[in-house]
Amino acid sequence: MRRLACLCLLGVLGFLTVLPRAARSEDAADGEAFEKGKLIAAVKTKDDPKQTYALYLPKAYDPAKKWPILYAFSPNARGTDPVRLFQETAERYGWIVAGSNNSQNGPHEPIVKALAAIWKDTRARLSIDDKRLYATGFSGGARVGFHLALEKEETEKIPFAGVIPCGAAFPSSNQLPKKDSALLVCGVVGETCFNHGELLRMDQTLRTLNVRHRVLVFNGGHEWPPAAYCALAARYMQLHALCAAARAAKPSPEADAELTALLAEETAEAEALLDKPATFFDGYRRIKEWAAACQGLAQGEALAKKAAELEAGEQYKKDTAAYAALDKLREDLGKIKDDNEQFKETVNRLTAFITEHPDTFACEHVKVQLNELPRRMAQGGVMLLQQKNYEAAVMYLNRAKLLMPEDPNVPFYLAMGLAQTQKLDEACASLAEAVKLGFKDRKQIEQGKLFDPIKDMDAFKKVLAELQGGPAEKTEDTAKTE
Repeated sequence: MRRLACLCLLGVLGFLTVLPRAARSEDAADGEAFEKGKLIAAVKTKDDPKQTYALYLPKAYDPAKKWPILYAFSPNARGTDPVRLFQETAERYGWIVAGSNNSQNGPHEPIVKALAAIWKDTRARLSIDDKRLYATGFSGGARVGFHLALEKEETEKIPFAGVIPCGAAFPSSNQLPKKDSALLVCGVVGETCFNHGELLRMDQTLRTLNVRHRVLVFNGGHEWPPAAYCALAARYMQLHALCAAARAAKPSPEADAELTALLAEETAEAEALLDKPATFFDGYRRIKEWAAACQGLAQGEALAKKAAELEAGEQYKKDTAAYAALDKLREDLGKIKDDNEQFKETVNRLTAFITEHPDTFACEHVKVQLNELPRRMAQGGVMLLQQKNYEAAVMYLNRAKLLMPEDPNVPFYLAMGLAQTQKLDEACASLAEAVKLGFKDRKQIEQGKLFDPIKDMDAFKKVLAELQGGPAEKTEDTAKTE
């Protein structure tokens, strides 16, 4: 469980979306007694009443059969938020949804405790289909959900069917799905979310690992997705389950009708993506994925034919050439050992890639990643300061300064790193630059312990003197992250 230590290290922001709280309902002794078709705000776990989770049981819930379950995690211990967002979809597909009211961004020990509590209690009191386990979460909660799915397969040999990470991706670079894993992943992220690029890098990683996946982008920022996008992610999981069941045994008329209807929705959306060069490859991948999922079924034949037609076209060739070039570029960059040289080459060659491969799906991904690179460098620098890795922090913050020269927070944090690496004159100069660019929080400078090596220097005192006349105003910290 040590890997959970890094799940929510950066969880310091407030959240943009606050959903209304559900009314509380009386706790129940077992799954049969829980009220169905209603969001229950706080179910107390039997082993520890302080551990609670929000719960939704579909109206048709009957403990005599097994039911799919979606475990959900928010970054601020509000299990009702994801349960509410997935409630309508859960009713449509017959899913249980359980959202922890204890898991939140912060130290890993409480997260471990919350995971163990919701896992044990739901499995003891509800009738759960172990072949239909799903997890979701937002921001730090997305990492928690992903961790739960990967950890249970590794330690208890209980594989999850799917994960819906929202606004963040993997728990850590060391905790990834195995190559050719059967785990389904449907990431959801806001177009202006500072983790948009992270989800696109997840797309690249999962493509390399040959893991079936999708990334949905909505019009928004770092926030829970709209309920409509939660429904799209759940539909992706539901349709794969229906396809697998239909391949294993002849489906009932009701199941076959649901499969056909959901497949029609998916196909229509994929064909709409085919109309634009920048989204063509995403549409093709969806057609190809459903053709494979429906192999041997009546619905799969037409999809396989459509995929073959697309593969013979010019846009497909253009997109595959772009992806091949991008893979080669990343391979070449990985061979550069000098960190600074690699960074410069990365920026230059990715910028050139956009010019060389316009109107491709890979090009759109690269654009997003380049746009969010300055913030990544700033966030990484601040995180490294917190970890007392000052040399690396200076390297990251110097890169951030190169990419965002007008941001006053970057030289402020850079001054901390420089002071701690005994580059005292440079630290004072960087702090003076921060003030010149608009940093006004005199109190933060005076009380900052990382500035201790330079506090007796005249250059430091001069910076404070320049701020002495005005009020101590706090500049918004653009280097913060989720």
